[in-house]
Amino acid sequence: MRISLVQKITNYILIFIIIALSGFPFFYTYPLFKPVLMISCSMALFVFFKRGKRLNKFFRNYLLVFFLLIVGQLIIFSFFPTFAFFGYLLRIILAFCVIKITGKAFVDYYIKILYFFSLVSFFFFIPTVISHDFEYFFTSHITPFFNLSSDPLNMYISTPNIIIFNFNSGLHDPGGQYIRNSGPFWEPGAFAGFIIIALIFNIIKTRKLLNIINFVFIITIITTFSTTGYIALFLVTIFYYLQQVKSVIKYYILPLIVYVSFYAFYNLEFLNSKIEDSIQTISTSSTSNRFVSALTDIKDLKKYWLLGRGFNVETRYDKLALLMRETHRNNGITALMAQIGLIAAILYFYLIFKFFKRFCMANGFTPFFAYSSIIVVLTIGFSEGYFTRVVFIALTMLFILFDEHVLKTKGPI
Repeated sequence: MRISLVQKITNYILIFIIIALSGFPFFYTYPLFKPVLMISCSMALFVFFKRGKRLNKFFRNYLLVFFLLIVGQLIIFSFFPTFAFFGYLLRIILAFCVIKITGKAFVDYYIKILYFFSLVSFFFFIPTVISHDFEYFFTSHITPFFNLSSDPLNMYISTPNIIIFNFNSGLHDPGGQYIRNSGPFWEPGAFAGFIIIALIFNIIKTRKLLNIINFVFIITIITTFSTTGYIALFLVTIFYYLQQVKSVIKYYILPLIVYVSFYAFYNLEFLNSKIEDSIQTISTSSTSNRFVSALTDIKDLKKYWLLGRGFNVETRYDKLALLMRETHRNNGITALMAQIGLIAAILYFYLIFKFFKRFCMANGFTPFFAYSSIIVVLTIGFSEGYFTRVVFIALTMLFILFDEHVLKTKGPI
């Protein structure tokens, strides 16, 4: 079905909005996040009904589960998290409206937008590598006009950005060893994570690992110097060749990939030292370490494993954690479990897996790559709090777009 230019532009704007709200510091930090979220949701609802879209049974059940969680947490904690409730509800509504408006083309729009921002990032990253004065010029004269404020409760200082690029290269970090590419996202690791999703989309869509778009994605991931991004990229490559390449060539390519990966780990100091430091600091109390975050979240989860501890600081953390400012949890997997409980978290990840499987089948790609894809999603989620953000909420709903095609051609899953 062909759409008009106005509809296509609207679709791009909507996908851009959910990506920006998910990871661009200019949009998701105080004071812009609340009004931007409300305006975006209102816009999406207007377009949704104007194009004759309708709410479906899945969305009603999705909301029902969400409301049951909130009611259960209200009974347990005798506290209603007003903003946390409405904030998450608006994200659910926004995600659903956008995927129904854009349809199966959601994936194409996402790939193209991440491709665009990957290319844009080179125009800032490469000059910064060549001359540090390039970044200092922007952070001194340009970015102050864009850094409106930051959340006063946030333990981190908002990094300088110009919306389309975030100057979080590590130049201002005394311990930084490498110039890193953050793109427009809050930090380089987050940029790598969002690109990994686009890379998976494009591999399934084109059934190829190596093409121009994927090449740009891979180069961009390399420039982030993200340990998790590198591990995820390694896994994507391995899984692709294991499941897609049928010829004897893969038996030569795979050992080469493994050798290069191990060589990089032992010879690139930042990879080796970051992983070893993370393991060695498990015994420390700092929850900024992803392993410590996981252990702390699991402790929080033990008592409230069924319904979780909610999204609000009043219930999410113990008083001791609030006093010690140990509320930063950067392990997205265990953080989600602690927030919504074990059962709901498993359902959340199952829905993402279900989308990948339907998407593979709709594109004539091996369905087994869906298992690989969810492993990679869990890998990037181990070090970043992705799963309460709009893009990842949308991933839990995307399978409904491919139901009709798959059920007609392959039968039910």
